[in-house]
Amino acid sequence: MLICLHGLPGAGKTTLANVIKEMTGGMVLGSNYIRRQIFGCDAYTCVNVPLMPFTDQEIMLSYRTILYCAELVLSCGKTVIMDATFQKKMYVEMAKEIAKRSNQQFVLIKVICDEAVCKERMDKREAERKSDSIVGYAHRLEVKEKIFEDYPEVDFVYDSSKDIISEREQLKQLLDKYQETSIFQPASI
Repeated sequence: MLICLHGLPGAGKTTLANVIKEMTGGMVLGSNYIRRQIFGCDAYTCVNVPLMPFTDQEIMLSYRTILYCAELVLSCGKTVIMDATFQKKMYVEMAKEIAKRSNQQFVLIKVICDEAVCKERMDKREAERKSDSIVGYAHRLEVKEKIFEDYPEVDFVYDSSKDIISEREQLKQLLDKYQETSIFQPASI
């Protein structure tokens, strides 16, 4: 199964990815980690990082890289949780194609968060310098205004500002249903 988390920076995707990892035993592939490895831009070591720290070409390269890694893991029959913004509809379509080629279920989860809660969290993580993200709340606002495209068809919407047990239980039931209907068959090469 390929699970993609879709949402603005700071929405709570990484936290949810780790929850889903516990639920499914899957592997988390995160765009922050991939970008650090490709471009060498580590959190808090990039001085004067602009609001949009990567070019369109660099972003496309990071998505192609993370999707290639996902396809390799899926080919082994393992669940993949993709922790990335998926800010463009085309990135979601690319992920769907990888799931199809790998004969795996595709699940798209939109992660949302109340703006005030998100700002508080992002300001705190920036002040404490404990996050692996190099972006702050201003970046979230710019992405929201200029780049982010809501994907119209999602399987589940998770509100991380509420983070209620019943919402996690509903998500677990959905993922269990997908896992039950998923019969791994290696993709033909």
